[in-house]
Amino acid sequence: MVRRAKRELKIELGRFGREHKKIIQDFVRRQDLGAAQIHIFKNVSSYMKQSTSAYLLEARKSARLVAFSIVDLGSAHYAFYQFNFRSAKISVPGASDFLFDEMARLAQSKGKRAINLGLGIHAGIRRFKEKWGGKAFLTHRSILIQRPQVTDIGKLSKKL
Repeated sequence: MVRRAKRELKIELGRFGREHKKIIQDFVRRQDLGAAQIHIFKNVSSYMKQSTSAYLLEARKSARLVAFSIVDLGSAHYAFYQFNFRSAKISVPGASDFLFDEMARLAQSKGKRAINLGLGIHAGIRRFKEKWGGKAFLTHRSILIQRPQVTDIGKLSKKL
């Protein structure tokens, strides 16, 4: 699949922008996701703005964004594969595989010994990660902690 995708796509380091946000929004609309997952996906752009160790790899067909992956290289010895999103409108078979292959090359070039593939939150993601040699070794649980909203002091004073 990588060789096939290489014929049609070019992969480069990119910067998170409107195109990336749109693909994530389309993904969230198409999937049956819980509140915690939606919260995470809606905040990818904030994470990318604040992180000094996250890289965005994008696959483009001509100038059109087909797919992108985010990997964090902040750990001394490991890369952390965080996200992969594909366009619902432009499909190129093997795009995610090509991005994964490039991510592995980037991690190796930065001296990383291994890649943490993260959670296999559903069967499709698990199969993709297993195809690349991933092995589940822990069960996962998640929890979303909602901080109470702080009342704007200006609004509070108007009530008095």
